[in-house]
Amino acid sequence: IKNIRTDATLSNFPRSSISGVQCENTSRRPISIMMAADPETRPLSGISEADMVFEMPVTPNDITRVMAVFQCQDPIEIGSIRSARNDFIPLVSGLGSIYAHWGGERKALQKLDGHVVDNIDAMKYEGTVFYRKKGVPMPHNGFTDLDKIRGQADKLGYNLANIFSGYLHEEREF
Repeated sequence: IKNIRTDATLSNFPRSSISGVQCENTSRRPISIMMAADPETRPLSGISEADMVFEMPVTPNDITRVMAVFQCQDPIEIGSIRSARNDFIPLVSGLGSIYAHWGGERKALQKLDGHVVDNIDAMKYEGTVFYRKKGVPMPHNGFTDLDKIRGQADKLGYNLANIFSGYLHEEREF
């Protein structure tokens, strides 16, 4: 795990606008990454370090995909990266995040090409931002990391500051 603080100074940091967890990186714009939900892709790399995870059906026979949203932590590797899906685009927009994906269904790509949200498509950046991991069968071998995503977002002129005002979080003692 990169860039994670577990010491007592963490209590001095503000809370994430997404998870409500205190972290150093609350000013960073969240990154939403499409990932596989297929059993053969498990364990997914990096998903345990996401601030939030959405899972929804993407086909009539209930095959699902997950979208992991990262703000506080930077996993060393994230994958298996999968295709953009239309139903996830409003979630990306609502979080003010950057959408990272590997291609996508036609309707989703039409919207993304129309710049409805800032996005980074592995079909355009394979070999630089995204890579194929050896020893993992296709189509589940697409991976990246957040440094690569943020670097490309910066090159594309995307705002990297957090614009999501957040969810209300209740203070509780356990």
